[in-house]
Amino acid sequence: MITILIPGGFKPLHMGHLDMINKYVSNPDVEKVILLVGPSVRDGLDQSQAIQIIELVLKGYPKVIVKAVNEISPVLAAYHFIDKAEKGTYAMGCSKKGEDYKRVNKFVNDYASKKYPLPEGVNVIEFPVDVKPAIYIDRTDGNNGKPISASILRQDVLNNDYENFYTNYATEQLTFNDEEVIGALFNLLTSCVTTFDKEIQN
Repeated sequence: MITILIPGGFKPLHMGHLDMINKYVSNPDVEKVILLVGPSVRDGLDQSQAIQIIELVLKGYPKVIVKAVNEISPVLAAYHFIDKAEKGTYAMGCSKKGEDYKRVNKFVNDYASKKYPLPEGVNVIEFPVDVKPAIYIDRTDGNNGKPISASILRQDVLNNDYENFYTNYATEQLTFNDEEVIGALFNLLTSCVTTFDKEIQN
């Protein structure tokens, strides 16, 4: 059984994250999925609020564990997790293509080449999933066809634009159908997201 590590900011969790999480949770070879949530603040949204949102959205996901980490770099958080990992097999969550896969390939090779030692009984493998980029649909602005982005989501909140905010949780491939939760997310984020920093967006 495999433990999947998915490090990131998650400020906040959106459909792109959910698509990958769903792929791993539904795989019978996956025992659990651990989200490593970084400490960065994005437009007023901090780590504790990001975790609150994740727990609201993923309340029906028993395989998912949420862990706050101190590392600014998501990949570094995964390395540090492995340093203290319990016996078992671990993989960093990623899609089969693109920059994420390159980072994961390096992560695995760093341990396979013994550049970094593994704790006794710990194994690190590649275990990518086939996830297409989550693309915006049904928006009223110029973002249709673009990848779903946490920065666009936060801008929707600052604009008090629930109609476009909803599109962050609906794609052609997958839709998060719990409108009550999406409404609660919007209300929660309205109290958290207070600024828009053009210099730091992700």
